[in-house]
Amino acid sequence: MFRSCDFTAASLAETNAEHSVFQDCVFDYVDMNNFGDYGSTFTNCRFHRGEWQVGAIGFDTSGSARGEYQSRYVNCHFENVKLTKTVFGDPHFINCSFVFKKLSGVDFACSGFVSCRFEGAFQDLTFRGAYDPEDCVRKGKPEFAGFTDVSFEKAALQWIDVRGGLPFRSVKMPADGSAFTADLPKMCKERASILDQTADGRPRELIARYLEITCRFAHEQPVDIISRYDLIESAGKGEEATAAAIYDTLRRGYEIAA
Repeated sequence: MFRSCDFTAASLAETNAEHSVFQDCVFDYVDMNNFGDYGSTFTNCRFHRGEWQVGAIGFDTSGSARGEYQSRYVNCHFENVKLTKTVFGDPHFINCSFVFKKLSGVDFACSGFVSCRFEGAFQDLTFRGAYDPEDCVRKGKPEFAGFTDVSFEKAALQWIDVRGGLPFRSVKMPADGSAFTADLPKMCKERASILDQTADGRPRELIARYLEITCRFAHEQPVDIISRYDLIESAGKGEEATAAAIYDTLRRGYEIAA
């Protein structure tokens, strides 16, 4: 057990923590590249401006039993940590904060978030409610995957990919109205009607392409995150007003409380 340890500016690169316990520890500016967390518990820990790249968080081994390597992060703070190419399994984050100037390109896999908050810019992130097929036989259904009492109120969200039936339980979206939770199956079922009500030309082309991307997982994902920034990026320069109008139309028709 590591208690009240200050790892500031230390190197923990190429280290594996298996069923380890860290309590009241500081990981500021730490080199955690290729650091593997296998079933460890972190409580009241801070991760600030470190590098945790090409590593593993909440991972297990191919021969492990269900729940044998359940990682937990309780009352932890993550701020501007580099997570490039780090793989996630099914860690459980409880009462944690994620504060990033910009976090992009991370697949959180079957991570679970309870009473957590996200602040800053988050782009191209993936959250999954089911394991990959090869893991389903061994592990069944993820016990903790999803969002429960999670706040994105101070976040800017763009291209957030949720799939596999990821649960949403009391999720607060950005306070500025830039993203909302949508009834994805309903929206995709009514795709033809949406297109019929959209003006010909560029607006219809834009929304058709956006719905084609968004509806890929409508058969398995009941709730999705729709962002104004997605549509603005899809529209391109000079078409921001058209994108904003389409966003408002989708929000009026398909926003749900999650």
